[in-house]
This record gives sequence, C-alpha cells and structure tokens, in this order.
Amino acid sequence: MQSSNTQIAKNSLFLYVRMLVVMLVSLYTARVVLNVLGVEDYGVYNVVAGVVSTFSFLTGTISAATSRFFAFELGRRNEDGLSKYFRLSMLSFFVITFLIIVLAETVGLWFLYNKMIIPADKMSSAVWVYQFAILAFVVNMLAIPYNAIIVARENMQVYAYIGILEVILKLVIVYFLSIGNFEKLKFYAILMFIVSFIVSFLYYIYCKKKYKESHFSFFWDKKMFNEFFSFSFWILFGSFSSVARGQGLNIVLNMFFGPIVNAAYGVSYQVNNAINQFVNSFYTAVRPQITKRYAAGEITSMMKLVFVSSRMCYFLVLIFAIPLFLETPLILKLWLINVPDYSVIFLRLVILVSLIDAGSYPFQAAVSSTGKVKWYQIITGGLMILTLFIAYFA
Repeated sequence: MQSSNTQIAKNSLFLYVRMLVVMLVSLYTARVVLNVLGVEDYGVYNVVAGVVSTFSFLTGTISAATSRFFAFELGRRNEDGLSKYFRLSMLSFFVITFLIIVLAETVGLWFLYNKMIIPADKMSSAVWVYQFAILAFVVNMLAIPYNAIIVARENMQVYAYIGILEVILKLVIVYFLSIGNFEKLKFYAILMFIVSFIVSFLYYIYCKKKYKESHFSFFWDKKMFNEFFSFSFWILFGSFSSVARGQGLNIVLNMFFGPIVNAAYGVSYQVNNAINQFVNSFYTAVRPQITKRYAAGEITSMMKLVFVSSRMCYFLVLIFAIPLFLETPLILKLWLINVPDYSVIFLRLVILVSLIDAGSYPFQAAVSSTGKVKWYQIITGGLMILTLFIAYFA
C-alpha cells in the first residue's frame, strides 16, 4: 500500500512538471499563433480542426478504455492477458481508423463545403487544414495502445518527457510562423501533423524496446473482443457526448455568428484546457491504481483512494478558477495582445463548467474499473447532448 502511494506521488510529480511546461508553452504559443495568423485565420483553423476533433475524441477515450483493460490485467498479474488485449486492441484500432477516414472524407468534407461559414478566399486553406488534421488523427489513433501501455504500467517519467518534447516542437512551429513569408495557415496545419507523427513514433519505439507485450501479431478471441467492444462503445458514447457539447457548440456558434466568435470560443478553451491539466496530471497518476486495486479485490482501499483524489481534483481546479474568474479581463489582456470579442464571458462560463466536473473524475475511474458503465454513460452523455439541442433551437 505504501509503495503504491509513493508511486502515485512520484508519478504526480513527473506529470506536474510536464503539465507546467505544457501549460506555459501552450498559453504562449496560442497568443503568438493568434497574432501571426490573425483572428479570422485563427477562427478558421479552430473550427475546421474542430470538425476533425469530433472524430479525434476517440484518441483520448479509447486510450483510457484500453488502459483500463491493461491495468486490470496488471492488477491480476496476468501478463498473458495483457499481451492478448494489446494485440486485440491494435486490430480494433486499425479497423476503427479506416472507418473514421472514410467518414471524414465523405460526410466531413460535405459538411465543410456546404454547411460551414468559411470566407471564399480561405476555403483552399481550410481544406488543407482539414486534410492534415485527419492525418494527425490517424497517427495519434494508431499510437493509442503504446500510450496506454505506458500509462497502465505507471511509467509517467517517459510520458512526461515525450509530452514536454511535443510542446517544445510546437514552440519551434511558432518560431517558423513568425519569421516565414508564406501562406501561414496551410504551413501551420502541415507542421502540426509532423509533430503528431514524431510523438506517436516515439511512443511506438519506446514500447517496442521496453515491453514485450507491445509486439503486434494477429490475435482474435470473440469473448475478449465482445467485452472490450462493449466497454469501449459506452465509454465512446460518453466521450462523444462531451465532444458534441464542446465542438458542437463551436459549430453552432460558427453557423450563427461566424469565425470571430469561434476565435473567442477557442481562446476560452485554451485557458480552460490549461487549468484542467492540473486535474488531468493527478488523475492520470491515480487512475491506474484505482483499477489495479479493484482488480486485486482491494475495494476498501480503492474507495478510500477515490474519495481522497476527488477532493484533490476539485481543489486543484478551484485554486486557479477563483482568480481567473474574478480577474478575467485583466488576465486576458496581459496574455493576448488582441483579445477577441466575447472572450471574457466564454472563459467565465467554461470555468464554471470545469468546477462542476472536477470532482467527478475519480468516481468515473471507479465505475470504469468495474466494467459496468452502460447506464452511467447513457445518463451523463444524454444530458450533455441535450445542452447542444437547447443551444441550437433556443
């Protein structure tokens, strides 16, 4: 028990270092990119890449679902089961990736050309952004099992190093954007794809060398697949509902108000994502332990960890939410040279949402550990989708 708590503390430290670097660099790069691209191009990138994000919610969600099965087998000390689930998950991701590409290149392109409000002189650049966002999604998707192995084995040191490298590469992108004399929106989309490819390749190489279960070969087991598919489906439903609320509102704003309001929405979520990194860092460290303790039959220990970590998650958000909410105009002015209209109200609203959500994360992990997630996801996901319909028809 003591060694597990020590491991959580150690992993949290690595993830907080990662988070601080990622947060500071992300806030800086968002400011520079907004100024270099301009409000209109920034809004175009935000909403077009957001269409692909409607698909790429799969990345984080299936990674969490896959990590659950990996951590569960590790909790049972079943190395053979771990290897089987890895191979089964890889096979599943190949199929899912293919289906999403087909959907993105048909329905997604139709929506881009026919439903989104994009200035005529920006449509060519918007298509470039869309296509390279799809490519970035593909490489991120295929790296999920390798990322999940690292998280399930609680090797957060490597996870932190690769995350820091990713934001450093994005900082390099900002430098090239600021000095280059070219069509910057297209170039930005290409470079963001290259960063995704490098990061995914690093996860692949590390796992291939470190963990024997990460060697892919064809494997099929109907019972294991049904269990994996059922669990992943309901987790995906919940995550899709969350993305539908976030990116769906972004699209609704575009349909009614245009790219300028999308820029304000994008800025508010940049800040919100930075705040949530504090919760996610701690949650990523504690989540595998919740699953492993359940798998080992240590239910009392698991619930104690859930309640303690829930309070921690809430207070981590509260520490930053209070000053940000009270001094939103000043903070945005200090951060951005040109603050898009409506940014203040959007940021304050998403801060309130984050405060409401923060304490629930460890309980979500506890529910996921049992594998019985159907009704939980139906209820919570249904409520999130309802907000999108209210926004559209109100």
